[in-house]
Amino acid sequence: MAKKIKSIMQDKEAGQCYLCRLLHRDYSIKPVRQEHHVMGGTANRKLSDKYGLTVYLDPDHHLYGPEAVHKNAEVAKILHREGQKAFERNYPDLDFYTIFRRNYLTENERAYERDSRFRLYVNIYCDHRGIAIAEGLQHEIVSRVREEYEEDRDEGKH
Repeated sequence: MAKKIKSIMQDKEAGQCYLCRLLHRDYSIKPVRQEHHVMGGTANRKLSDKYGLTVYLDPDHHLYGPEAVHKNAEVAKILHREGQKAFERNYPDLDFYTIFRRNYLTENERAYERDSRFRLYVNIYCDHRGIAIAEGLQHEIVSRVREEYEEDRDEGKH
């Protein structure tokens, strides 16, 4: 059995609900929180423990409310995406897809997380256009720039 490590996504001792913070900027201390394995299913639950992909949720965000991760597929998707980002930041030498057999991020999103030059380009691109990062990452020109950065990196230019 894989050793369980502490969450790489959230400090349990902070006492906050991960989704209250993420979705509503609510940083209040919650008297009751439940541990949630970000990657579900029997095998992925063990992998979530092994790689620290756990968060702490109040009961409404875990099981009962309209934004409960076990009831709301969109909220579950948000957590999967946040989990993959955390994994790729903390384990840059491991391949998320090889371990979890899923990708929750686009190539542009993955590049934005791992490549500071590309992130700077996207930030400036979006700022000049007054659009959100998520929207800019969907633009075709941004994809072309990412491919150029990857080619440069592969050729050892940066």
